[in-house]
Amino acid sequence: KDQATAAKLVYGLLSDSRYAYRPRELDDALSADIYKRYLDALDRNKQFFTAQDIAKFDVYRTKLDDAIKSGDLSPAYAVFAAYRQQALARTQYARELLKQDIFDFTGNESFRYDREDVPWAADAAALDTLWKQSVRNDWLRLKLAGKQPDDIRKTLDKRYANLAQNIGELKGEDVFQSFLNSYANAV
Repeated sequence: KDQATAAKLVYGLLSDSRYAYRPRELDDALSADIYKRYLDALDRNKQFFTAQDIAKFDVYRTKLDDAIKSGDLSPAYAVFAAYRQQALARTQYARELLKQDIFDFTGNESFRYDREDVPWAADAAALDTLWKQSVRNDWLRLKLAGKQPDDIRKTLDKRYANLAQNIGELKGEDVFQSFLNSYANAV
């Protein structure tokens, strides 16, 4: 209830008042901008969502303006719930990869670390490939730093477990803040 009220107040201050430096009408165009920024805030490097997930979320692209005006933030929470589910599954997958013998670097492979400008992975299989490359990249970086395989495995397992724990500890207030930050940044 408090978040619904706060969303309406922020709308009043950013888009429908004399208090904003440059008020911008909260319409479908701004909604699409908020949508993009919110997805970027959750999954900037496109490691958790697939193109299929994004296609499902596209129904919200022009509805976020109405959600903010009405205080019904269920679209933001629905996207976040999917993010949490995917992120926890991906970190578990990464931890399982550490148990496999996939750390032979004699081939000629590449990994694109900055994925901000690439398209979303087509499906879960494409994400599996991406995460395998990412885990191998993390392993190689630690190997080049002089760590031994057992230490690398422990370090990376702890890293992925911490990531999962941090995501699992996110609360409704965090989701609300991220969503409204997307709105404020769009304005």
